Amino acid sequence: MGKARPRHKKNRRHNITQPTGIPSVKVTELEDSEFSVPESDKDISIDDIIEEIKSSSVQERLCGLQSLVTLAENPNSVETIIKHKVLKIVAPLLVDGSSEVRNLSAGVLRNLSASGSMQVIEMLVKDDIMTPLITLFLQYTEWNPETAKAEDSDTLLQLVNLLWNLCETDETALKHFNSANILNILLRCLNYQTVGLDLCVTVCQCLNSVSEDNTIIASSLRHHESDFLKILALTSSDQRLLLLKTLAAGIVVNLNPSSPWLEAVVATLSETLEADVHQQICQLSSQLPLNSSTLLSEDALTLLKNIQTLVDAQVMALEILTNLISSQDDEMDVESEESGSDEELDGWTEGDETQLLGLSSEIHEALDKYNLAKLVYMKISSLPENVMDIITNCAQSRALAKRAVRLQCCVYLCLNNLVSVVDMEQFGGPHALYSLVSNIFKQRLCLNPQQPGFECNAELIEASTAAIRAILLRLASFKFSDLGDINPYDLEEIFKIGILPEPRVQANVARIVGTLGVLLVNNPLLVKMVGNYLLEAVERQPALWLSAEALDSLMDVFADDCTDHTAAEINLVPRLQALTHRLKSKMRQERKMLGEHYPVVSTVMTNLSPFIKYKGTRV
Repeated sequence: MGKARPRHKKNRRHNITQPTGIPSVKVTELEDSEFSVPESDKDISIDDIIEEIKSSSVQERLCGLQSLVTLAENPNSVETIIKHKVLKIVAPLLVDGSSEVRNLSAGVLRNLSASGSMQVIEMLVKDDIMTPLITLFLQYTEWNPETAKAEDSDTLLQLVNLLWNLCETDETALKHFNSANILNILLRCLNYQTVGLDLCVTVCQCLNSVSEDNTIIASSLRHHESDFLKILALTSSDQRLLLLKTLAAGIVVNLNPSSPWLEAVVATLSETLEADVHQQICQLSSQLPLNSSTLLSEDALTLLKNIQTLVDAQVMALEILTNLISSQDDEMDVESEESGSDEELDGWTEGDETQLLGLSSEIHEALDKYNLAKLVYMKISSLPENVMDIITNCAQSRALAKRAVRLQCCVYLCLNNLVSVVDMEQFGGPHALYSLVSNIFKQRLCLNPQQPGFECNAELIEASTAAIRAILLRLASFKFSDLGDINPYDLEEIFKIGILPEPRVQANVARIVGTLGVLLVNNPLLVKMVGNYLLEAVERQPALWLSAEALDSLMDVFADDCTDHTAAEINLVPRLQALTHRLKSKMRQERKMLGEHYPVVSTVMTNLSPFIKYKGTRV
């Protein structure tokens, strides 16, 4: 069976405590230190803060909020803030009579909501943050950026960020947004020359998030599609404008995945992805101080800001492209399109041309015209280790290192979707695609999870194995067999990745191993290794759907009659017979809990008995 192309899922953003998105040295040091304030000191500190925030004096409220800002800079303090119900005390200050208090409370809540703690978001929504938030928003109905005080404009910026953080994560917050009459306030902020680029970008980030899979907001925004098309038409070398254009492209796709403006969208994605951000990061690394706490020079700081904005834009572009391919192909479920015939039992269709029909001709033409496949292909390589070490060591650029890994994940996920819908020649042909597999495996985060110093980034490993899985499936559809460099050691290295605890990684590796087994079917030694690995995976997996993934791959490999001798060597039929009762029992028990995995599990269980019966007559 194949694999349905997934949509990219929203991800919580890292804490952004500075307007630029670049954390201060102090914040970064606190994040990385093992320093922990004694609980008694925390209690005293937080009690003082609460007393000041509740004060009738504006100055004392401001003092309390500022102390809370300092306390919240230490990630270890977030739990204390939640424990003492500080969020419920601060939220009403959004409608305080003092504009200074409103501004500072909005900033505090914005930073806490971006701390990465889901508990903060849940508590804010539970404590009815949306009521004062929407109330304050409505005060901006007649807001004029040309005459407004800078403080009020900054408060609006903090509010939009807070709204974005809440709606991106919490369905209840999103429902409040849908019913509130504040969309028009946001739409008035789409002219960056009037409201400023920072606010315009933030508004588009919020609109891009709330319009995804949201028919209520999408329906309203369609009346303003021309505003987003104007943004797409902007020309500038400013990285922030590039991010703004990319966000506008995402909104247009959210409004209508089959929009007549898709070529303009793809052109924008191409423009965003053309820049070689790795080269720029390498250039930056040569300007960073060796002392981790030394502040950057003005030139280096400017370069860092521009690179970080470019990385954010490219991440967004890759996410849009990933989802664009998925939304164009929602009705194509590769995993459910199997028949029970021997010809189709192994899951490969000659030439795989049917998969290429999953996208409209307009999308195919746009992808070809702007060479999107090559642009994604060129971003596969990760940053050199020494460069990653340098930017990780510097306090102010440490967040960039995390963003670079995030970018790498998005490249892999985009490739996972692209590889089955564009002509293979856009990647340079089958041999170039296979070399891409080798290249991905050589990346330091996906080579050997057991080696000393290995950074086990689960999201990155899942994304990279998904990309490898998709590439191999595409190669298998063309009966590509030039795998002469694969040896037992290579398989053992892949097996090591398959024992990581992440379920999606285990499923991907099972498919990778199974596909390699099909391609190596004439190599008995390697097929035997593949068979033993997959059998052991079926036997050890507590999750039925993971057993089904491994079992399906196993049947793909041994469907070929030339594997009969190897099947006998590994006792394939007796071992499968011994597993059948347990698997069927689990199927009866877990049928209603399988969710999205049900089609795969059901098909595998249907095929298992006929497979055992057929193979049993030959072994």
